[in-house]
Parts: sequence; C-alpha cells; structure tokens
Amino acid sequence: MRAITVGGRVDGTLADRTLRRAGIGALVRSAVREGDPTVPAPALVATRLYTNIEPSEKGAITFRLGMAFAATLASRVLGVNKTLHLPGMGSRGDLYGRDNLGGWHVIEAKARTAPVPAAVQAQAKQQAAALAPTVNGVPVPVQTASASLARLSPQQQFTLLLYDPPRSEPEDDRHMPVDEERFVPEYYSPVPDLVEITGPEPSGNDEIDEFAEGAWMPGGGIWMGLSRDIPRRGARWQDLPEERVAAAPQHDPSLAHIGDDGHVIVLDPRFEQ
Repeated sequence: MRAITVGGRVDGTLADRTLRRAGIGALVRSAVREGDPTVPAPALVATRLYTNIEPSEKGAITFRLGMAFAATLASRVLGVNKTLHLPGMGSRGDLYGRDNLGGWHVIEAKARTAPVPAAVQAQAKQQAAALAPTVNGVPVPVQTASASLARLSPQQQFTLLLYDPPRSEPEDDRHMPVDEERFVPEYYSPVPDLVEITGPEPSGNDEIDEFAEGAWMPGGGIWMGLSRDIPRRGARWQDLPEERVAAAPQHDPSLAHIGDDGHVIVLDPRFEQ
C-alpha cells in the first residue's frame, strides 16, 4: 500500500495518474511475498519473478520498494504516517513529512539487492540532512534527517535500517518550501482520483465497505479505499485521530490491510502467491 501512496501526486490527467498507481501496485505485488506462513508475522521475501527479471527492470521495482519501506519506517518509528516526495531536489532527501506533534522529518530512501555499503549509508544521511523545510519563507526545525536503507536480497528475507547519526559538520542546506494547505489533500489524492473515474465500488468485504470507500484499480487484483472519517478534500494535519484507527473492522490480514493513515487495500485472492 505504501508503494502506491508514498510520494504524492504527479502532474497529469486523472486517468494517467490512476493507471500509474495501478501499475506500481501490480509491480510491487509481483515482486514481494510473505515468507514462512506458519509464524504470526512472516517476513517479506522476494518472489521468483523479482529474482529472475532483467536488472534494469528490477531497478524500477527496487526504487519503488525503497520508497515504500522508507514510508513504512517513517510511520512506525518516527510517527510520520504521511510522506510526500521531493521532486527535482537533486542530491537531497527523497521524502518529507510531519509527525503527530508537528515536527518535520526528512528521509532519504536507498534500496539494494546486496548489502548497503557504509559509503552509501553516509551519503544517504548527508542527502537527508541537506534540506531545510520552510513555511511561508521561514525555515522550520527538522526533528530527524534519516536514511532508510533497505536490503532486498533475492535469497534472504528483506531487512531495513533507519540510520540517523548526528550531523558531523554544518551542511549547505537547501530550502524546501512547504505548502501546509496542499500537503494532506495531495497525499490523500489516490482514492479520490480513482473514485472520480470509476465511481465507488464494493470490495466484497462488508466490514471494509462500511469502514471505507474505494474502488478496484485498473487491471484488477487491488481494491483501494480510504476511511470514511477522512475528508476527501481540504483535510488538515490532524485528520486521523488514533481512535479512528482503533475502530478499524476485523479483517483477514493476508487479504486486506488498513493503514494508520486511513488507506485500505483489499487483495483479490485469485492473484495470491
């Protein structure tokens, strides 16, 4: 799910944006599966297809997985459950977001199929540290400038590292203008875009359909929805209190996922590994 939502909206038509997101979802689903199904929380491992595809094709999937895992770490470790991409920033952090207390965070995402070298770790940290968010032209403090390092080994379970050592020397910060009014609506744009094209569609799970509104993405296999508690337009930062997440319905975690940001994914079991 994070692979689809991370990064925010790319300029284009409703149809083009939705087709792109559907393609991302299908690519990631084709590359990742759960490991040992007998344990309560099985690790993620590579599919045979991801292991065997041509390296340049694998690179596109690896990039998207790296972004998705960075967003997952930001949510679970830093309390930042909404992140947007920083397009056109050059050698600077990939993602930025705000935690539940209002603090800003910048994250550089790196992913490799081999061990992540120490030099790449240091470079990622340097890239994340080289951004200074500004609101109305005024720089705001950054709580963390982290590197998310994902090792996507075809032979072993995937491993993630959040690397956040202190700055060793002052950086030449590049200011990053932040539009607080647009951040959340842009982050939550995938489902409104989808539903505007298809209209609302049932997921096939009555409890999920009562909790969220959404539709099946083009190509089938993935239903994407959004908690009905989240305004579709003009949402603000504090739009999803914890109690709303706690009220999520019972569901089969192998076929449906409800994120702490209010997005919901239901998988067509016909496409399960």
